[in-house]
Amino acid sequence: MTVNTPKTIALLSSLAAVRSTPCELPGNAEFVSTKTGLRMAVRRGGDIVSDTIRKTGVWEVHPWKALEPFMSPQTVFVDIGANIGWHTLNLARRGHDVVAFEPFASNIAMLNASLCANPSLVNRTLVKAHGLSNSAARCDLFQIPSINFGDTVSVCDGGSYVQQKEAVQKQLSNSCRCASVQKLGEFRAYQLDDVVDESLLRAEKAVKMDVEGHEYKVLLGAERFFTQGNPPRAVYAEVFQLGAHRSSFFAKLKEWGYDTMARAKDREALFVRAVGAVSSQKALTANRAHGVAHARRKVRWACQFSALFAC
Repeated sequence: MTVNTPKTIALLSSLAAVRSTPCELPGNAEFVSTKTGLRMAVRRGGDIVSDTIRKTGVWEVHPWKALEPFMSPQTVFVDIGANIGWHTLNLARRGHDVVAFEPFASNIAMLNASLCANPSLVNRTLVKAHGLSNSAARCDLFQIPSINFGDTVSVCDGGSYVQQKEAVQKQLSNSCRCASVQKLGEFRAYQLDDVVDESLLRAEKAVKMDVEGHEYKVLLGAERFFTQGNPPRAVYAEVFQLGAHRSSFFAKLKEWGYDTMARAKDREALFVRAVGAVSSQKALTANRAHGVAHARRKVRWACQFSALFAC
């Protein structure tokens, strides 16, 4: 027979109180249930990712479906540009350890609320609250908050700050002429090579990279990460906002031993580290299949959200 001492009773009461404490939500946020079994914090409006999850219970699954053939149960998922945490949370729920990089404080608050609501994922998830770039820098985050609040675009200090800012403002304004571009936050950026620890360098890993056109600068600060220790087996990256850096981004990954079948107009690309003909063929086949599927999804999303842009 178990006898609960006063000390044990106090401890149990304390634990019960912790379990019953509601998770704190940021302003303009709510919890929704996803089709993947999560209780997730999303914004109530002005954010495409949140709007889709709230209405349909799901956001993108094609990035991790493309990476899946190159992942084992031991693979660490590295989420560069975690946003509000859709991929981070779902890969943790699927049993992977996750390292998530996200610099926007508002997104981090949403992700932390979701981790609170899914406590079994906390020990699998490490959130790095800073950005990544080609050098250490202070950066500003811009976006049209009424349209796509969470997908901010970075402009970092340096000699070309003014030109970068003007280009970003023009790019965002062209997507919706009904609202002004605003600075939504700022952050510190570091080279990935300077912040990655030895355990992650040695770990088996796969990478998702979506940083709104900043992907090439992330690569420039990550040569050790991609070439030493146990380099990522595969990388799934958004590439349509790379502009003049697109060819350099592809060339750098090719130099480091990654194959892809992405074509000139593809918005996203799967890169797989060449380990032989079989693995290379996997990359080519998977990239083409997921590229076609994603192109169809983009058309549906454009129709679904046309009302948001018709201001």
